[in-house]
Amino acid sequence: MMGDLANIFEPAWSAVNFWKAFYKERYPNIDTIVYVRKRMFDHTVQSVDNKIHLGDYPPLQNNSAMIFVSTSPAEDGELWKDFQTGKMQIEGVQKNQFVMLETIEQMFALTQHVRNVYTDRYHPGVLAHRLGKNVQLLPLTGGEQIKLDGLQQFMEEFPNPRVIQDERIPNAFQKLRDTLRVLRRERDETQKKTNRKQEKSQLVGS
Repeated sequence: MMGDLANIFEPAWSAVNFWKAFYKERYPNIDTIVYVRKRMFDHTVQSVDNKIHLGDYPPLQNNSAMIFVSTSPAEDGELWKDFQTGKMQIEGVQKNQFVMLETIEQMFALTQHVRNVYTDRYHPGVLAHRLGKNVQLLPLTGGEQIKLDGLQQFMEEFPNPRVIQDERIPNAFQKLRDTLRVLRRERDETQKKTNRKQEKSQLVGS
């Protein structure tokens, strides 16, 4: 989890800035993105009285201010295409409110563009929390739920991800560096002692 929140996997920021400008122009009024898998869509998403309900959360108040997002063309591509072409429809949601992301830079840019993220996907949730967004986790069946449970617990224990990025991770790496220095020093001392013994043995033998 700390690795996910650290700056280990950084995007190409020039590409992020390009996509930020793109999404700002294309979706100027959105404040919410929803990641929901194809296999969970019918279970999670309901349209009642022209309002979108996501699991047990209160209904979204403005359908035009949200978009459905996927990061998996292989898993969700067919369903997203059906919505984008109008083959399938949700009351109050337009065809262009279904977005398929293909790069990490797109995910960074779109997440930075909104305030709220609903997700049944782990990594979008981690990124949204890292960027200080309001994250709501959606239900997920199967073994992957354990990852979301872990993320939920983590967000409750560390509501400010900066504590992890700016304090915990640097401290952990510093402790690792200190330990490596001690081990290196001990190794060098051991090698010196070994060398001295060998030199004495050679002198005695001569």
